[in-house]
Amino acid sequence: MNKIENDQIPRKTLELNFELKLFNDSLKSHMEIRTVDLQLLNQLRETTELIHALMSDCTLIETETVNVKENSALFKLHRQLYCLQCNTSVKAEFNKVKEHVNSRQHQKCSSNLANSKKEQKNNKTTPASQVFTNSKFVSELTSSAVPNDPDSKLKVVPVLKDVKESPRSEPQNEKLKLNKKVQVFLRDQNLEKLGRRLSEEGEKIKLTAKHHNVIESIKNALSSKYPHIKVYPFGSRISGLGSANSDLDIFIDLNENYYKAPYNIDINEFRYIEQQLKSTKQWIDFCSITGARTPILKAFFSAEQIPCDLSFSNGLSHRNTKFIAYLIELQPLFGKLACVTKLWASEADVKMNSYILTLLLVFYFQQVKLFPSVYDLQKDAPPKLIGLDWNGQFKSTNWPEVSNDFRQHLIGFYDFYGYKFDFSKLVICPFLGIPIAKERFHYGKEKLPEEMDLYMSYMKKIDMRNADVLTDLFAYEKPMVVQDPFEHIHNVSKGVRPASCDRFINYCKLTSDFLKTKRVL
Repeated sequence: MNKIENDQIPRKTLELNFELKLFNDSLKSHMEIRTVDLQLLNQLRETTELIHALMSDCTLIETETVNVKENSALFKLHRQLYCLQCNTSVKAEFNKVKEHVNSRQHQKCSSNLANSKKEQKNNKTTPASQVFTNSKFVSELTSSAVPNDPDSKLKVVPVLKDVKESPRSEPQNEKLKLNKKVQVFLRDQNLEKLGRRLSEEGEKIKLTAKHHNVIESIKNALSSKYPHIKVYPFGSRISGLGSANSDLDIFIDLNENYYKAPYNIDINEFRYIEQQLKSTKQWIDFCSITGARTPILKAFFSAEQIPCDLSFSNGLSHRNTKFIAYLIELQPLFGKLACVTKLWASEADVKMNSYILTLLLVFYFQQVKLFPSVYDLQKDAPPKLIGLDWNGQFKSTNWPEVSNDFRQHLIGFYDFYGYKFDFSKLVICPFLGIPIAKERFHYGKEKLPEEMDLYMSYMKKIDMRNADVLTDLFAYEKPMVVQDPFEHIHNVSKGVRPASCDRFINYCKLTSDFLKTKRVL
């Protein structure tokens, strides 16, 4: 068997070597905690069978930690990396990472980040090693940006680092303070006027004709195969909290699945839909994310210059958006505060998506009696059961308490989450409008209010032996637990890391203290 130099290693071999390293570290992790991941085993079996024939005449390739030896088997590991800049998952494969780093979305995020950091002032892209992470490992793919030329040679030396558990508090030897960006944001502008302007812009974007053009393009491309197709835009652009740079989320109901269990779209349908949209010459920059809780097809609608996230599950996300839009109508102050806190989180580098922040604000409004609970909005309305019997219905009501005190409730929001709410012990429950102790959700020993009957009914039907902890059960032991208003087994903040939760709490404290000294907001 002959050895070959690194610059002679074929690209395919580099890809396999990269994935082998991923598996090697993942296997070590599983051995440490003495657990077996059934999905991982199935993937190993399938991939081993697929490439077994290629191993009869292999070449020895030496790397830092792995030797591919004669007659050994290569195992392909399917897992997701997470791009911290774009807040999106990327399949941990050479080509997928390269495709994402070169995508319009990532280039835009990289450019925004570079403009905000002096040391990156002249960079057009950010190294993949600085933006990709997942729950266990950070993948340092390369020390330089991925080249745009698809035919150029790309030498990749992947190194997987074990990420230690993030501390639950900031370093004790450093005095915690707001970063300069947040100080400038809070100090140098009238936040109430900013909230009003952003809220008005959000309402204009909500009503734009561009969304109609996107919907019609999708219908025209897919109606021949799916004659009953319906297209539902949702998300911040539709609720009134979006900006000109926001993605447009779209639920494509292919087969009258709005009220049914989540539609399991297969890879062939993904490919067909992508090809049909491409054929219109209006869609570019496709990226399939099939490993997420809800599979998504990302694409850019060039005709209107709008990035879109296409999903195919069911109508729950659409109902969530209608709920948020209704709350903005109920309390216009809510929309202004939501826009400001969203921008604040970006300046503070708080790593959580805007929907989590929105629900945190909803819950705060419930605590100060400016919003009713979801239960109160549902109890006198005929139910609309969606998916696994989750009620997506709510009724309109004239809420007696209307507030315009922007200063009081902006400070109140930060004060509540910085000083009063205990994320380590409590669940944010917008459905009931009250906090619930995490321990009350212990599987098989639930001690929940009777109003949580849909949750309890679901738990009685679930087969705990085969349940997937990530998709089938409520992740109540996470650092931050924010329960979806309608789908009660969904912790929308389960991806928030301990360090991010701590940063949010600490920055809430600091922001509350800072704003109390500012005369005009």
